[in-house]
Amino acid sequence: DKTTYKKKKDIFDAYNNVKIVVDNKYIIKASTITLLRRENKIFSNNLTELNDDEDYFYSAENFRYFINTKTFRGKNLFILTSEKDKYYFEDGMIDLVSKEIIGKDLVTYFNKKFSDNRNEPRLKGNIGYSNENKSLIKKGAFTSCKSRGDKCPPWVIEAKEVEHDKIKKIVYYKDAWLKVYNIPVLYYPRFFHPDPTVERQSGFLKPSLSDSQSLGSSVYLPYFYVLSENQDLTIKPRFYEDD
Repeated sequence: DKTTYKKKKDIFDAYNNVKIVVDNKYIIKASTITLLRRENKIFSNNLTELNDDEDYFYSAENFRYFINTKTFRGKNLFILTSEKDKYYFEDGMIDLVSKEIIGKDLVTYFNKKFSDNRNEPRLKGNIGYSNENKSLIKKGAFTSCKSRGDKCPPWVIEAKEVEHDKIKKIVYYKDAWLKVYNIPVLYYPRFFHPDPTVERQSGFLKPSLSDSQSLGSSVYLPYFYVLSENQDLTIKPRFYEDD
């Protein structure tokens, strides 16, 4: 709606309903944006949105876009992928060409197309890297339990390192602990299971808890094995609390 130009510094400022089209591929929207022509950089301190022609959506505060490298950085970064997975980073940087993302303090919410409303599959971590093929997360934690605010979920798998293979749709863990109400129950040097977007695949299923007056508290971690297109087998080892 309004623009100003500082000739000596070669800077454009734009205000209200700002839209920038980059290479007919990316659309940047914000209430205010500054274009530094000498530095080939666009920035905004307000919430900024970016769409691309591959059905990805991004938003961030303290937005910085580098025109030559087609990368941007922002605070409170949000990403909605074409697969409808959601990523939140406290601080992150994205290469829009390769779809590579690196950031800290992240939460990933998986598409719930094969989950009911009682589940909220998500993966958290301190530092994360992601591209179109995989995600790597340091000090990661996965659960499908619905969020309970600040309270710990009924079960969670915490690991030194978590890898999500987006092609095979499998989540791998290194040095992992299964925790039940924040109490370590089982340790796995290596562990894996299908990601929540998989409808039917061999792998571990989510743990279940039981409390019996005669047998005491127990937990089991079922393993689902696909035998054929119309046959499968589920093994349910149960672990009891040691009195």
